[in-house]
Amino acid sequence: MEQVSSCSFWSARAAIAEFISVLVFHNFSTIIANESWVAQIQKIVLQLLEDEQPEVRVTAATSLSGFLHCHFLPNPEALLSEFKLKSRTKLKRRNLSVSNGNQSINQNIRIIHAAVLGMCSFVSCHPYDVPDYLSDIFLELGKHLNDPQPIPATIHQTLGNFKRTHHDNWDIHKLKFTEDELSVLSDLTVPPSYYA
Repeated sequence: MEQVSSCSFWSARAAIAEFISVLVFHNFSTIIANESWVAQIQKIVLQLLEDEQPEVRVTAATSLSGFLHCHFLPNPEALLSEFKLKSRTKLKRRNLSVSNGNQSINQNIRIIHAAVLGMCSFVSCHPYDVPDYLSDIFLELGKHLNDPQPIPATIHQTLGNFKRTHHDNWDIHKLKFTEDELSVLSDLTVPPSYYA
């Protein structure tokens, strides 16, 4: 899996990003008993999450969400802190030549997109409940709505799914948010008006 995850063909990397979750869930008790295997799998998924190809990143985020849902990863709080820190990467860098500047900006977009996908994985791994840390994630995601694509599209898709899965019990779930957080959440889930 490590060899394929660094293969030159992005379709092979996307396939391994999808296969890794199948492998883990079919051999869950065997793999989770060995901490070094869990660490290797986490390393591969995080590497694929920062891949050059957006399709690979999205597939890796889906696998990451499943691992978080099943409590497969040993320290999710540290992982979430790492994603928040990486999401604060600056997009504009001064004193670079034009060709070097575009490459640097693209790399920064990739890093921010990976961090946003990671935070979205934390949102997606709770389809029917609202843990306390989700409000902080929504505030972090709100800062990236005006970033270059595919970052805003990822946020809107994730929050659309969140709204859909939490719709039935929203009267109970909304009690976990303050008025300001509910305002931010409605801004994130409701698309801007064409006439505004």
